[in-house]
Amino acid sequence: MWTLFITGLLLFVYYQPTLDSAYISVNFITTKLPFGNIIRGLHRYSADAMMIAVLIHAIRVYFTDRYRKYRWIAWYSGVVLLIGMAIIGITGYVLVWDERSYMIVLAMTDALKQIPFIGLPLAKIFVNGDVISHYTLAMSFFLHVGISFSLLFLLWLHYLRISRPVTDVPLGLGLLLLSSVMIPASLYPVTSTDPAVLTKLPTQFPVDWFYLWIFPMFSGMPGLVVWTIVFIATTLLFALPFLVTDKEKAPAIVSLTNCV
Repeated sequence: MWTLFITGLLLFVYYQPTLDSAYISVNFITTKLPFGNIIRGLHRYSADAMMIAVLIHAIRVYFTDRYRKYRWIAWYSGVVLLIGMAIIGITGYVLVWDERSYMIVLAMTDALKQIPFIGLPLAKIFVNGDVISHYTLAMSFFLHVGISFSLLFLLWLHYLRISRPVTDVPLGLGLLLLSSVMIPASLYPVTSTDPAVLTKLPTQFPVDWFYLWIFPMFSGMPGLVVWTIVFIATTLLFALPFLVTDKEKAPAIVSLTNCV
C-alpha cells in the first residue's frame, strides 16, 4: 500500500486527466521520464500484490474465526476496504485512456444502467455527464485518488479494536516484498494498448483478473444477473459474522479449592 501511495504521487506530478493529454502523459512517463517505466510498473504490480495480500488475509481471518462477535467492525471495514480497492483499480485503468480504458467506460456505463431504479444516475455519475468528455476522466481521477486517501481512515477503523496493531513489517521482509514487485516491474514493463479514439470501437481488452474480473462476466451474461450475483455475494459477506453463532456457555466461576 505504501508503495502504491508513493509511486501514485510521483505519477500524479506528470499525469494530465484530459481526453487529449491522458494517454500522452502516461506515454511520456513510461518512455521519456527517467525511471518512469519502473515507477509505473511498481504502481501496477503493487496493486495486484496488495489484492493478493488482502485476499489471503481475509481467508486467514475467516478460517481462524476472527470475524464474529466484537470483531465484526474489523470484518465490515475490511469488506468496505475490498470494495474500495476494486473501484480504485478499475478507475486506475480508465486513467491510462487507451483502448482498454475506453472499453471499460463503455462496458461499465452500460452495466450500471441495468441496475434497477438507481442505474441511470450511477451511470451519469461514472461518466460525469451524458456523454464521455474531459469530465469523465476527471471523475475517474477523483474516485481513484479520493478513495485511495479514504483507505487511511478505513484502516484506522479496521485497527480500532486491536490494542497493539502491527502496521510495519520487519526491514528484511519489507525488502523482500519490494523486490517481489521490483523484479517484474523491471523485467516485464507495463505498456498501454493503442490510444482511445471515441469514433473507433476498441479492439483490445487485456484483463487484469484481480481488478477487471467483472467485465468478462458482463460479456457472458445479462448485466442484471451479474449485479444480482454481486449483490448476493456482498450481502453474504456482511451477514457472515452473524450467520454462525456459538451455543450459550455457562458463566465463569471461581474455584476456591484451586486458589492459592
